Amino acid sequence: MTRIPRLARRIAGACTLGGLLILPGARPAHASGNLVTCNIAAGQVFAHGAYPRVLTGVFDEVFVRRVSFIHVFHATGKLKRVDTAPNMYPTGHGDTINVALPSGLRGAYRVIWYDTEEDDGGQYGGSFTFSVT
Repeated sequence: MTRIPRLARRIAGACTLGGLLILPGARPAHASGNLVTCNIAAGQVFAHGAYPRVLTGVFDEVFVRRVSFIHVFHATGKLKRVDTAPNMYPTGHGDTINVALPSGLRGAYRVIWYDTEEDDGGQYGGSFTFSVT
C-alpha cells in the first residue's frame, strides 16, 4: 500500500468538494463554515515587500484543527507550496488560522483553505489568488 503525504491527502480531499479549489478566481461562498475575513483579499495586488508576512484567516465557526488548514501555493505551474511552517492557531480563537509567508515573494499566488466544523462535521473549502509585483 502506498503512503500518501498528509498535505497531498488534504488537498486531494478538498479538491473533491466540487472542484472549487482548482478553479481560477474561485471565492468562498457565503454559507456556514466559510472563511469570512482574511487580511489578504481575493485579487489583491501588493508591491514587492508590502504584503503581510502572516496571512490571517477567520472562519465563521469553530473548526477541527487537525483537519483544517490554509496554505499558499504558486498560482501557475505545479502546486508548489510557499508557506513552509505549520499553520498557527491562536489560543482562544478556535475560528482563526495564521499562516507565515516568506519574504521575497513575487508573482501570483493561490490561497487554498479547507475546514471541518467542530459542531457538525460540515466540510468546506475554497481558494482565491493574490499577486506581488
